[in-house]
Amino acid sequence: MTRLLVPVAIVTLVAIVNGQTVAPLCTPAPTTPSKPAPGFPLNYQAKIEASFKQRNWTFDFDEYYDYTGNRQAVHQRSKFFDNKFIQNYDNSEIFAINYMEGTCNSYNIDKIPEGFQKFLGTKTPDGKFHIFSSSDVLKLVAESQSYKGIANIRGINCDWWQVCKVFGDSGAIMEVDFYYAAKDKWYLPVANPTEQYPVQIHVKGTFVNPIFGTTFNFENSYNFLQFRPLEVGDSMFMTDRGLVCKNRKSVKPVPSLPDAFTFRVEVVDNNKKTVSHVHEWYDNSQGLFRIDYANRQGDGNPIRRIHDFNTGVAYVINKFSGNCTAEPIRPVGLDVETVDDALNVRIRTAKEFFDFEGVNYTYEGMRIVRDVPTDVWIAKRKNWPKIFNTNSTWEWFFTNKDVVVNTGTEFEGVVPWRLEVFSKEFELDIITNFFDFKEGRQEVFEFDISPCYVNLKRQDFQFALKGNPKDLIGPVGLRIFRYLTLISIQGAAVISPIRIANLRFDVDGSEKIIVMFTMLDKAPIKGSVEMKTPELPIEEAAKGLTDYINNGQLSILVPDSTNSDSGVKTVVAEPYSFKQIVRDPGCKNNEQILPQTAAGPSVGVVAGVSAALVILGSVLGIVALWMVCFIKQKPNSIKEVKIVGSPTSTA
Repeated sequence: MTRLLVPVAIVTLVAIVNGQTVAPLCTPAPTTPSKPAPGFPLNYQAKIEASFKQRNWTFDFDEYYDYTGNRQAVHQRSKFFDNKFIQNYDNSEIFAINYMEGTCNSYNIDKIPEGFQKFLGTKTPDGKFHIFSSSDVLKLVAESQSYKGIANIRGINCDWWQVCKVFGDSGAIMEVDFYYAAKDKWYLPVANPTEQYPVQIHVKGTFVNPIFGTTFNFENSYNFLQFRPLEVGDSMFMTDRGLVCKNRKSVKPVPSLPDAFTFRVEVVDNNKKTVSHVHEWYDNSQGLFRIDYANRQGDGNPIRRIHDFNTGVAYVINKFSGNCTAEPIRPVGLDVETVDDALNVRIRTAKEFFDFEGVNYTYEGMRIVRDVPTDVWIAKRKNWPKIFNTNSTWEWFFTNKDVVVNTGTEFEGVVPWRLEVFSKEFELDIITNFFDFKEGRQEVFEFDISPCYVNLKRQDFQFALKGNPKDLIGPVGLRIFRYLTLISIQGAAVISPIRIANLRFDVDGSEKIIVMFTMLDKAPIKGSVEMKTPELPIEEAAKGLTDYINNGQLSILVPDSTNSDSGVKTVVAEPYSFKQIVRDPGCKNNEQILPQTAAGPSVGVVAGVSAALVILGSVLGIVALWMVCFIKQKPNSIKEVKIVGSPTSTA
C-alpha cells in the first residue's frame, strides 16, 4: 500500500530498495550533467496513466500535491481497484478509501513502522512529518543523472534525462528516464513559460525478492496528462461526503447549542420525492416545545402542536378550524425522552434534541453548502431509529465561525445549516435545511395555548408597575421587557409559563405601566409527567400573586448599563394594584374593573392591543377604550374551540 501513498516520482525510485540485482542494467553517470533536471513544483495536480509491461495492465492516478498545505491526495482506478489515499501530515493521519467496498480507514502516521515512514515524508525538528518537496526527490538522483538531449514522446518534443541509481549495499540498480516538455521549444496548455512540466517517466529494472529468492524484471511507464499548478481547494483533500472513516481522529468538537431556540426547516426526502416545511420552538429551561406542520394524514390543515413538559400535556391545535385536543405527550418525537418507562417523559436536552448525545461525531473539514462556508461533522449510528436498530450515517453542517447570519432582527454566530441522514437498510435519504435559527429565550410567548381554554376556566388580571415607561422599556425593548415581566409573574404565582397568556402593557400617565394578562387554569388532563407538586388551581395561584404584590415582593429585574454595581434596575409592582378584570361580553364601550375578591365570568383577551400605547406614551381615552372592547368581542363570533380529554387527532 505504501507505494500508492507517495508521489509517483518517489514511488519509481524506491520500488526496489530491498531487492538484489542479478545483472548490471546501467552505469551511474560519473559527473554532474550539463543540464540538470527541473524536478517538480511545490504544488501541482496531474492525471497520470501508469502502465506495467510485465503485468499487462494499466491504471490511472489523479494526484494532488500540496507541499504548502502539507498534504496530498491520490485517487487510483483500475479494473481491480478504485482507491483514494489522503495524507494529512499536520494531523499525522492517512485516509484509505476503498470505493468498491464503500469503506474508509484512518491510519496514524506516527504509528506506521519506521521502515515505511521514510517513504512518506521528512521529519521536522519537532518530530512531525512533512510531505516531500521536489528538492527532496532530486537528492535521490542528483548525483547520477545525465542529459540525453531531445526525444519525441507522445508526439511532444521533450528534454530527456536519464538516471542510473544504485541502492546501498544490495547492489540494486534501476534505470529511470525523465521526459519534460522541451524548454522554449514546446508549450503545454497551462505551463508557466519559466517552468518545465513532466510528460513521461519510464522505469525499468531487475531484482531478486529477498524472501523467496525469485527474479523479477519490471518495466513501467508513467504518462503525465494535464500537469498543472494546484487549482483545487480544500474539498479534494477531504474524505467524501457521507463517508465515515474508521479510527478517525476527533480534532474538533461539535458546536455547543443554546437551551432555547427557534428555527424553520425544509425537509427533502429524496426517496419519497417530497419536500416539507416545519417551524419549531424549543425552550429547555421552561420545559416547552412547539412544532407547526401540515397534517398530511388528516385534512391537510396546518397543525400547531405544543408540549408542556411541566405537566406532560400536549396541545394539538388546528390552526384553520381552531379546534384543540389535549393529550398526554407521546413517548416518541424530536423533543421527547422516556423516563423509567414509556409512560413518563421529559424534554430532551439541546444535545439530545440534535442527536449529539452519545454519538461519536468526527470533524471532516469545511465545505461550501448553500453558498455558505460550513464546518462538517459526521457519525455512523446503529441505534436510530431505536425500534429498528439499523445503521445510518449522519452529517451535520454548521456555519463557519467567520459567517454572520442575519435573521432579520438579530445576528447569530455558529448555527445549524444542514443535516443529511442516509440509511441503506432503512431506505432513508433525507436532507434537512435550517433557516432563521436564532436563540429564542424570549419566544416563550409563542407557546400560546389560550385557544384551548375558551370553554375552560381562565381569568384576566392587571397590576401596576412604578416608573416611566420610556425609561423602563426603552433600553431593553418591548419584547425583552415582556419576557422579564412574565418570568416574575410565573415565579410569584408558582405556575408554568404556558399558563400566562395575552401579556401586554398600557400606560397610566407618565410614571406608571399597567400590566394585563390572562391566567389559565391548570392542565385539563393528567399528563405523562410524574409531578412532584400538584399544579395550583387558578384561585390559589392568583392569591399567591396577590400576596407578593401587596407585600412589595414582586419585582422585575431589568438590565441597566448605568448601574455600575449590579448592572440591573429593580422595578417593583405597586402594592394593592392587583385586580381581576371582568369583561361584559355584551358591552359596547365599557370594561369593568372589580376588586380582586369579586367573582365573574372570564372570556379571554387579544394579545398586544395596548402595545402601541406604550410606544406612543399616551392614552387615547374613550376612543381607545371603545376600540379595545370592539376588538375583544371578535373572538365571540368565531367557532368555539373544542377540548377533549382523549386524543382524537394525530400529530
